[in-house]
Amino acid sequence: MKKIIIHIFYAFATLLLLISFFFYFILPSTINKKIVKVPDIENIPIHQAKKILIEHNLKAEIKTENFYAKYFPPNTVLKQYPHPYAEVKKYRKIYVTINPSTLPHIQMPDLQDLSLKNAKIALNHVGLLLGNIVYVPDIAQNVVIKQMYQNKKIQPNTPIKMGEKIDLIVGKGLSKKYVLVPNIIGIPLEKAKTILNSLYLILGKITYECTEEDSLEQIVHNQDPQKDTIVTINSSIDVWVNECT
Repeated sequence: MKKIIIHIFYAFATLLLLISFFFYFILPSTINKKIVKVPDIENIPIHQAKKILIEHNLKAEIKTENFYAKYFPPNTVLKQYPHPYAEVKKYRKIYVTINPSTLPHIQMPDLQDLSLKNAKIALNHVGLLLGNIVYVPDIAQNVVIKQMYQNKKIQPNTPIKMGEKIDLIVGKGLSKKYVLVPNIIGIPLEKAKTILNSLYLILGKITYECTEEDSLEQIVHNQDPQKDTIVTINSSIDVWVNECT
C-alpha cells in the first residue's frame, strides 16, 4: 500500500512538473512567436509604410482623410491604429489614415485693405502661400492694395488650389517725393492755386468754360488728375474753370 502511495505521489509530481513546464516555457514561447510590436509608420509616405508593415507580418487597411492636412505632403500617413509599439498578433490589420493625393480647391479670401500681417495670417489659414510682395507709393502704409495670382488680379471667392502662391501689392506710404492730389473742385481758382503750391504742386493748364453757375469768381469745376491720385512733387494739375464772356 505504501509503495502505491509513493508511486501516485511521484506521478502527481511529474504531472505538475509537465504542466508547469508547458505553461511557463512551451506556451509563452509559442505565443511570443505570434505576437509582434506595431511599428511607428506615422508621417512617412504610404508606400514606405506598407513595406514596413509587411516586414513585421502585418497588413495595411488604408483610409483617405476627408480633409487635407496642409502641413503634410500628399499620401503621407497621418495616423494609425493600433498605435505604435502596441503588441498585436501576426497578420493583424493596421488601420492607416493618409493625406489625400491631390490638393483640394478653396475660395480665395479677400485680402484688400488688410494689413500685411493679417493678410499673411489669412493666407496661412486657408492653405495658400505668400509669394512676392511689391511695395508701391500709397497713403495706406503696409496695407494690401491688390492681391495677384500669376500676374493677374484675383477676385475674392475665386476657386484656387490650396498651396498656390499669392503675390501682394502693398502700400509703402508716401515719401517726400510723392504727394496725394487734393480736391480743389468747387474752390475759387486763386485759392486752389494756393492749396496746390502748399503741396509742391503746380497749377497746369486752365480751361475756361461757361457753366450754369452764377458767380463772379472763377470756380474750379473739374480737375486732372483727380483727388487722392498719387503724384510726384512738382506735378501739374490741370483745371476747368467757369467763366462766361
